Amino acid sequence: LEMNEARKNLKDGHYVEATYRMLHKDGNWKWLRSEEYVFSRDPQGIQIAGLGIVHDVTPLKSRELQLEKMADYNSFLVKTSRLVTEGSGDIKATLQELAHMISEQFDVVCSIFFHDESDGSIHSGATYYYNPAIVEILDGLFSKYTVKLGEGMVGKVIQEGVEFILHEIDEDIKGRTAAVDPRLEPVGLAYLPLKG
Repeated sequence: LEMNEARKNLKDGHYVEATYRMLHKDGNWKWLRSEEYVFSRDPQGIQIAGLGIVHDVTPLKSRELQLEKMADYNSFLVKTSRLVTEGSGDIKATLQELAHMISEQFDVVCSIFFHDESDGSIHSGATYYYNPAIVEILDGLFSKYTVKLGEGMVGKVIQEGVEFILHEIDEDIKGRTAAVDPRLEPVGLAYLPLKG
């Protein structure tokens, strides 16, 4: 509607422009940019013909979206690094805020554990997800166990200082997760060491 209104009020030498998505016959969405000019008018000056040019700007739009994501991701990295380096004075509050930021950025359940160097134990520091029922389940589960350095995936990653990422979840992990709560369905796991 806005485009039609703008087209009606076009002055000679001016053009109206729009960028929009359209479903291509191959089943893919394409980004198009159109420019429309006045081609001819009747004796009363009313536009009777126009000239339009349409450009496929899908590659350009894809790059723009990638740059937006990168800018968003860079902003996230700056915020998290500032939080980790400066903290809030309270380690639990800092870890909870960090878990919240990571969970929202990547839409994942985020649990942060910390290693007590005095006795080698590893404790749950914070867990965050948009569904508080799942956080409650995980907090209850993690509070029952104390892991030592080198034990389990968390203990190994902390000991070695090297990340471990599972893109495909095996049936054993799915089964154990479902036993905790059927609402939890893992699609991937990432264990990432943080040093601070």
